[in-house]
Amino acid sequence: MYKGKQRGEDDEQTRLLFFLRKTTNEDFTHMYFVKKGVWMVFSQSKTYILKEFPSTAYLNNQLRLTERLHDHSFTFTYQFHPFHHDHSFEFDKKVYGLIDYIKPSALTQTYSSSAFRKEALMLLKAYHYTTGHFSEEFKPYLPVFCQMVKWQQRLKEFKIHLSDLQAFVPAWMLTYYVSWSEWSLEKIKPVGGLLKARPHCIIHGDVAHHNFLKGEDKKLYLIDFDLISLAPEIIDDLQFSNRILPYLSWSLEQLFEYPPLKKYRNSEDFLHALIFPTDVLREWNRFFKSPPQVQKEQWSYINDLTVTQFPKRKAFVERVLQTL
Repeated sequence: MYKGKQRGEDDEQTRLLFFLRKTTNEDFTHMYFVKKGVWMVFSQSKTYILKEFPSTAYLNNQLRLTERLHDHSFTFTYQFHPFHHDHSFEFDKKVYGLIDYIKPSALTQTYSSSAFRKEALMLLKAYHYTTGHFSEEFKPYLPVFCQMVKWQQRLKEFKIHLSDLQAFVPAWMLTYYVSWSEWSLEKIKPVGGLLKARPHCIIHGDVAHHNFLKGEDKKLYLIDFDLISLAPEIIDDLQFSNRILPYLSWSLEQLFEYPPLKKYRNSEDFLHALIFPTDVLREWNRFFKSPPQVQKEQWSYINDLTVTQFPKRKAFVERVLQTL
């Protein structure tokens, strides 16, 4: 729960609520802070999420996407308030979006659940299939994602922290992580490979479990499109695989039991990319950017990911190399 809000923040929230009422002509009764840039807003009959966006263009991309998804009968995500169809929503030089609230199920689900993993992957593939029908429309608005550039930047940042990392992770173990990263980047085809394949869809870009929301109505919803871009579906599929592998005991065989992933069984690009320890690099880079209290909260997870799971990950890499 958020605590310690200052008087100025209360005043700003009051003014924001008044502005919402005036702008939308809805009788909003109250709102409360959820996290930085996110509030819940209540009227007598409905609840919304109010979210701050970096720019109008950023918001408009998500407005276009959710609208086109619903146009194509993909109803497994939220919609924005109808006000956005004709107006921008700016307050104190900040851009906001008003989003339908999806009431979550009382039971929080994660990738530790086999049923949830299967349902989330099927929803992700339905999303890819749907956006593939209109991705060309988004060429003027969305960047084309390049996985190689992203991973090169991530590895470069990770190497900057190597001396500090030795206080947490054995040096010989870090050598493995760097070696796997460099080998993977060297092997992935820079031109003509699957990671740059066409046609494009609109990838989600952040397929963490918390972006698949089980609603009170028992439907699974895909939410939070902050990282959307144009790319082949393999980019999301790789990230999804990387996120669920710890729950599969790093078993390549179990990974390819998922029907949508079977097609990658003999894909060298996919297998080379699976070796890249993107999760470890991502979490440590984030760790060193975080304040001490957040680092303390992250420590158990990141230590398990990096050190405890290392033997299984090493065996997994060796299994992938045998396959290649």
